[in-house]
Amino acid sequence: MNDRLSPEGLRYAQAVARTGSFSAAAREYDVTQPALSNAIRRLEKILGARLFERNTRGARPTVFGATILPRIDAALAALDAITAEARHWRAGEPRPVRIGVSPLISADVVARTHSAVAGLPGRGRGSLVLREADLSELCTALDDDELDLIVVPAVLPLTRYRHRVIGSEPVVLVEPGAGDAASPANSASPADPADPVDPANPANPVGPVGPMCTAAPATPMRTANPASPATPADPMCTAAPATPMRTANPANPASPAAPASSADPIRTAAPASPAEARAAAARIDDVARRTLLLVPDTCGLTTFTRDLLADRGLPLRAYSGEAASYRVLEDWAGMGLGSALLPHSKVTRVDSSVRPVVDARGAAVTIAYEAAWDGASPIAGELEVLAELLAS
Repeated sequence: MNDRLSPEGLRYAQAVARTGSFSAAAREYDVTQPALSNAIRRLEKILGARLFERNTRGARPTVFGATILPRIDAALAALDAITAEARHWRAGEPRPVRIGVSPLISADVVARTHSAVAGLPGRGRGSLVLREADLSELCTALDDDELDLIVVPAVLPLTRYRHRVIGSEPVVLVEPGAGDAASPANSASPADPADPVDPANPANPVGPVGPMCTAAPATPMRTANPASPATPADPMCTAAPATPMRTANPANPASPAAPASSADPIRTAAPASPAEARAAAARIDDVARRTLLLVPDTCGLTTFTRDLLADRGLPLRAYSGEAASYRVLEDWAGMGLGSALLPHSKVTRVDSSVRPVVDARGAAVTIAYEAAWDGASPIAGELEVLAELLAS
């Protein structure tokens, strides 16, 4: 017995499911109804169960049919894709691969995509047409066959398409700059108000002597407390960070006070440098305590931020304003408006206060990127290979 499936029988079954009628399906394919019914009967015999129940109102799938018919649709779509792809190759040079990318995708991933397309059999460096757009626009373009494949943050369910994670990168917390009240970790500590210093009125002006603190010839001295800060007779020499220290009359005219040892300087607190800020990771619960700068939920970053906190039952404290693009979040954080989560590759300023984000176990928090494409595309085979190359 020939138990191989016939494409003709599969197409007839698809037409009956679509139209709900054997007679309507027969008219669609311009065959007699008995011929179509016989073809479906042979298919059911091979499969071992009935696909349809017939009644006076037409035909509807059985429980078995409702399970099998989506697979029949997928099989026919794959057959059509093979035919269409062969037609493109017979016509000569295949059309370019049209790929859409989210603005969040790193330049490295985009460059790898370009190289991977150029390396496909029969392709070249001019075989890629690239388009950058927001998530909703990219998904619509894929639906309308305006794009062959999209590369986006893995923040949305893409169940309609074939998809594969192709990479990820660490997420960082960009914090407010110095002087922001919401970020005590980045604020300078003020001088001790209990021990004010008045350089204009030394405690015991007995007589003029040599200067207490002299500046080095080429380097302005840092602010330093005198060797014995507990003695009220010794005035401190305060200095602005960029201004050489003034001379002052010491309390003891017999000998000038020695400058503070360079091996043990006493410095005023300063904002953490970018390198120091990067060294201390921010836990997710730390992130939840910050006021976060957000963007419209179009590129995937806000969805990622919300999900990161919501999945752990943590609240989101959002800044009352809203940026139009993630590209200004770093600048806004620098102005002290709040903090922001960004993929590491999107940090551009060397003076930004940046900390890696980690979970409760200390593992780095990352944002994943995935490629998605229509399995029924005429070039589905190439897209499958392309996604494999990007993932590797």
